[in-house]
Amino acid sequence: MNEDEKVAEEYLKKHHDNVIFEPDGNIPPDFLIENSIGVEVRRLNQQYYTQNGNARGLSETARPFRDRVEKVLSRYVVEADGASFWVGLRFERVNGELDVSKKMIKKAIDAFQKQNEIIPFEYRMSDNVLLKFLVRGSKTNRKFQLGTQSDLDARGWVVDICSEAIKHCIKEKEMKIKPHFSKYDRWWLLLVDHMNFMKSEDRVEIVKNIAKPVYFERIIVINYEGSSQVFDLKA
Repeated sequence: MNEDEKVAEEYLKKHHDNVIFEPDGNIPPDFLIENSIGVEVRRLNQQYYTQNGNARGLSETARPFRDRVEKVLSRYVVEADGASFWVGLRFERVNGELDVSKKMIKKAIDAFQKQNEIIPFEYRMSDNVLLKFLVRGSKTNRKFQLGTQSDLDARGWVVDICSEAIKHCIKEKEMKIKPHFSKYDRWWLLLVDHMNFMKSEDRVEIVKNIAKPVYFERIIVINYEGSSQVFDLKA
């Protein structure tokens, strides 16, 4: 059971009886509730479309890239009477990828140190990735702490971004459940929101943008902690 399925399970058990994980094994549905409703679970995240038309979640490339930067930064410790610094990251994907090596990250840090650690200081690690040394940090053993991150692919109007993300999830999951649709009376799609963009005033417009699903009776969006429901779209 992955992270989002655990959140979904906790949410479903609060609101429904007889919640069963993977009732038919490692095929849809992810959960069976009330003995008749198949529930598929998916992370709701913003998608990036590569040149060949494939969709990938922004976090799929951002998270490992951020972790790579963080790993290099963590190797540097504050020297006696030395300072610590907050570091920012600004990036944009090329063909869906963020390809900057640990060697290049170290080169950026070396450049900062060679100019006597004067801030602010920016170093372009590639055409699409910028490392920024921003302000002095608080007292800590680590010399560099990763702070602000600016994902330039995550731009756009909130209603459009959220609508497209939900429609992508519906399309992907409907293709997945189609061969198994006849097994259960009803099917729901439960989305765990990792975008956190939706405000109450946006939800009406988002729902208007989503056509009635073919296979799902309900589309439920919950926050990433599973503590509240963002909205419920009933077909």
